[in-house]
Parts: sequence; structure tokens; C-alpha cells
Amino acid sequence: MESIGMLGMLGVMSLEDIKRKRVGMVLPLVMAMAGIVFHMVWQKQSIYDIFGGFLIGAAMLLISHVSSGAVGSGDAVLFMVTGIYLGFFINMALLFISLVLAAFFGIFGIMRGRFTRKSRLPFLPFVLAGYVVILIVTGGKLYG
Repeated sequence: MESIGMLGMLGVMSLEDIKRKRVGMVLPLVMAMAGIVFHMVWQKQSIYDIFGGFLIGAAMLLISHVSSGAVGSGDAVLFMVTGIYLGFFINMALLFISLVLAAFFGIFGIMRGRFTRKSRLPFLPFVLAGYVVILIVTGGKLYG
């Protein structure tokens, strides 16, 4: 059930990122609260793993502020939320897969002349694709 919620959140936020080049904070905050309740009730992960996953997004938020927005703060908040659901290791894998997908897409776009090195791509569609890859690889079983 949490996978469906994550897919829905990532889908809505991806469309918003493509259309507006920014994302709202209401949906991620609602999903964060739901994730905390989810883990309190079903205890799928340890508090340390949840906190570690959250810290990935917090580190991205720090990088966003230090780099004057090179990393979007909306992307960072999203990774805080996914960290609550996925924990440290799966959230780190999600970040890695998303970055690789975005890099390949960007390089291909540069080679085809559609982008320049300064072009800004919406990142959340790659996060959605990365999450789908993780669901396929794990067979939808994200928790031990």
C-alpha cells in the first residue's frame, strides 16, 4: 500500500516539476506525516534506518543552500520524505539510480543538441523512474 502512495506522490510531483519547474510542499508534508504513522503502526524499519534515510534529504537541503540552489530544495524535501518510507540504503540507491538516469538523459540531450551544459532538467521524473526500477528489482518487497 505504501508503494502505491509513493508512486502517486512521485507521479503528481513529477508532473508539477515538469510543468512549473518547482514543486509544492503540501503533498510531501502530508506524505511525511503518513509515513511516520505508517512506521509507528507497522514498524517495518528501525528508527535509525528511518532517520538515516531522512538525513539523505537533509544533506541535500544543506547542499542546496550552500550551492545557491544548484540542487533544488524541493528535491531535497522529497528525499527526506522518501527516506522516511525507504530507510537509508534504499533511499541512497534511489538517489544514485535517479542521478544516473538524469545524467544519461542529459548527456543524450546534449549530444542531440537539445540541451546545453547549463540546461536545467526537472529531476523528479527521474526519481519516479528510479523508484519504479527499485520496485521491479525488489519485486515490490522493500522491507525485510
